[in-house]
This record gives sequence, C-alpha cells and structure tokens, in this order.
Amino acid sequence: MKRGRFLEDVWDSVKAAHVLGDQHGVLKWEGSILDELLEHLTEHADCELLLKAYLAANTRSTNSQPTHRERHAETEIAEIRLRERHAELLGKMELFRDQGEEICQCGTICASNGQRQHAEVYFRKARDIGAAHGLFLLESKACTGLGESAASEGRHEEGLELLRNSVVAARLSESDELKHEMLALLPLIAMLFEASAIGEVEPLVLRFREVSFRIDIRMDSIGDIMCELHALFFNARLHEVL
Repeated sequence: MKRGRFLEDVWDSVKAAHVLGDQHGVLKWEGSILDELLEHLTEHADCELLLKAYLAANTRSTNSQPTHRERHAETEIAEIRLRERHAELLGKMELFRDQGEEICQCGTICASNGQRQHAEVYFRKARDIGAAHGLFLLESKACTGLGESAASEGRHEEGLELLRNSVVAARLSESDELKHEMLALLPLIAMLFEASAIGEVEPLVLRFREVSFRIDIRMDSIGDIMCELHALFFNARLHEVL
C-alpha cells in the first residue's frame, strides 16, 4: 500500500515537471522506477503521457547538452528504448499510424549513427504496419528510410526502387498535404541526378517545383524554406544537363 502511494507521488511529480518543461524533474525518475511506474498505471492514456514526457525530456536534454559522443550514444539508446515502449503501447491502443511513425523514428536514429542493419529492421516493421492497415503515408516514410539505407550501402537499384515506391505511396496517402510527396521526392531526385538518369528525373523536378509553389511557404519555417531552396537547386541543375 505504501509503495502504491509512493508511485502515485512519483507520477504527480513527473506530470508537474512535464507541464513546467523541467526535463531534470522528469528524468529524475528513471530505470526501475520508470518500469515500475508503467506497470502501476492502469490507463493507457496515462502510460502514453508518461512515455511522451520522458521522450520530450530526453530530446531536450540531448539538444541542450551536446557532450562527448559516448554520452550522446547513451541518450540515443535511452530514446530508442522509450520509443519502442511507446510504439508497443500505441499498438495496444490501435493507433497504428502513430505506432509506425515511432518505429520509423527508431530507424532514423539508428541510420544517423551508421547502424544501417538495425535501421532497416525498424523501417521494415513500420512498412509492414502500413501495409497491414492501409496507411500509405507510413509506407512512404518507411520506404524512404529503406531506400536511403540501401543506397548508402551501394545497393543502388534496390534503393531507387524503394524511393520510387515511396513517392507512389505518398501520392496515395490518406493525408492531402502535398509536403509528404515533396519529402518523398527529395531523395529520389537526388539519387537520380547521381545516376545521371535525366529522362526520369526531369518530370520529377518539374513536379517538385510545382508542389513547392503550391505549398504555403512560411518564412518562419526552416523546413519549408529548405524545400523551396531544393526546388531552385534542382531546377538549376536540370538546366545544366539539358
């Protein structure tokens, strides 16, 4: 009974720290306490809030403390562990798109560290979830990760095919946001330029340019501005080779 009261106090402390943006107050309770607290909470919504609080605190802590590589690797391992648990919970809640996106994030973290094989395991898992539930946007993101991984390991034809699939899936996506198609086009266009496949890349550059103009560019959005710069760069590069 006393242990239950203690865990309730920990839960209240974590929630309060999360609301205040105090990552140290959230990360104070880690390890076995976190595991025990997750088992103690009976509501999925509470478990998800707890995991989101830890993910947010872990991300802020990593960004605000660019320490040596060993510490950075430790925080990334912790983040992957939390995301895996969050993905498992989201699956139980039947929030399959969110589940797949969390798994994709695990793949992206692994890929950024050169752990390509681990990354591909995560991306394949996310792709399977997308295929099983008709989530084309998730399949697009997973195919992008797999395609970039294959290309980085010299499997260029496989990488190109996966990136083409990513673009097709983005166009079939349940989301009507054109930015998803644009993000899928980016790596495919870059790879086709490297392969000097001008016949295939030309209409894709024109489509990328069209999509970038149709998206509302906000001057406070670095991502949108970068996409517009990519459009100008691709257009200029295309004129060089035509």
